[in-house]
Amino acid sequence: MQIKIKKAIVYVRISTEKQLSNTSIEQQILAIKEFCQENGITIVTIYIEEGSAKSIEGRPEFIKMYNQFIGNEDVNCLIVYKLDRAFRNFLDSIFFWNKLGDVNKHFISIADNINTQNPDSKTSYYINAYLAEKERDNILLRTSNGMKAKAEKGYFNGGVVFGYESVSKKLRIVPSDVYCKIKVVLTVVW
Repeated sequence: MQIKIKKAIVYVRISTEKQLSNTSIEQQILAIKEFCQENGITIVTIYIEEGSAKSIEGRPEFIKMYNQFIGNEDVNCLIVYKLDRAFRNFLDSIFFWNKLGDVNKHFISIADNINTQNPDSKTSYYINAYLAEKERDNILLRTSNGMKAKAEKGYFNGGVVFGYESVSKKLRIVPSDVYCKIKVVLTVVW
């Protein structure tokens, strides 16, 4: 027996500026609102998260959303645009799947065509959750390799290095008169 989904919480997220062109917050919300309208689902709350995190622990809006979702008996579904917007950690997604069963609630990922009301959705959910973590690992590897290659060419990767400034993506020693002024300001402030 399927439960009619009447009220849902929505969670949308972007982790980088690069995602704005293909999965912006606005595009995710629009797609979810259209889906809800077509299916007679009322949106109770939309949680918006901007930023990247290894797991749900680094996402305060996800934690608020999760607590409302689990604790609100009137809400019986969480809707996301794509599963990787909610989970990039496979173990987090498995924990969430198990919790859904405990509280008799559902999860819908529009782009992945996942609706946990369908008993066959578990395989698709797990595959997409695994792929989301794998993509996160690939992003980290590409970023690390890119930073290493940049450093090998003598370019600066960012951060603050006392006594230096970044000019055209390379570090340059701050001239001594500027360094002295900075030292005086820091001495006064501290």
